[in-house]
Amino acid sequence: MDSLAAWFDRYPDATVDLAERMGQIFWQTRQDREKVRNFFIDYQDRLLYGTDLIDNGTSTPEELIKKIEDIWLRDWQYFVTGEAMKSDLVNEPFQGIQLPKSVVDKLFFQNAQRVFGF
Repeated sequence: MDSLAAWFDRYPDATVDLAERMGQIFWQTRQDREKVRNFFIDYQDRLLYGTDLIDNGTSTPEELIKKIEDIWLRDWQYFVTGEAMKSDLVNEPFQGIQLPKSVVDKLFFQNAQRVFGF
């Protein structure tokens, strides 16, 4: 978070997505939940929710849909609740960061709408 915050401060027009970074976010949340929560609030206009899910052709369409849904729901739970959570991306439990609805709306939709112009 510190490196990205410094980068955002240096490049005030930059926006990044969270694709394949949830494990690092969960890990940092274990270290200092409030710091991570504050980061998302402070830089709420600069972050997009995204994933880098890969279909290597071995899943059925139903299996792939289930995988996508499970990952999305896990990440959604992390952002919108303060519940205790587990993930195969980190070794120990962590707690969701319970962001305000306005911040979650930006992460999951409004920032992408602004950046991609749809």
